[in-house]
Amino acid sequence: MMDRRRAVERQREQIVSDAVREYWLAWQSISKIEQRRDRRIRALHDKIGHLEQAAATDIAVHQTRQTAAVARMNEHGCSTDDIAELLEISVKAARQLLAAGRAEPEPGAQTAHPESEPPLNELQRSVESAEQSP
Repeated sequence: MMDRRRAVERQREQIVSDAVREYWLAWQSISKIEQRRDRRIRALHDKIGHLEQAAATDIAVHQTRQTAAVARMNEHGCSTDDIAELLEISVKAARQLLAAGRAEPEPGAQTAHPESEPPLNELQRSVESAEQSP
């Protein structure tokens, strides 16, 4: 009878020990999965940042083209109202594009902007806010 109790107790201890070991193995697996997930998320955030930066650079190029196009229209006799109507933008946005065109240096000219932000970024914000206002 005493041997039977000892055998049952040893079996219980073995089952508990196996369960503890299984718990810690699962914890280690979870930890590895979380670390791998976090590394992948960081890599994706980095990639997103690079994509945003590349897009901003490309957008700036096209905004410069827009500004130059508006300046050419104005130089060839289009009024601010004409430009706004032709481009389907507000008169305010047309004025801002014209002002940005006057603020930009001639191609090939070297000038420094005293502000910390290039005028084009200011223009983008102004045009966006102008188009959103009633």
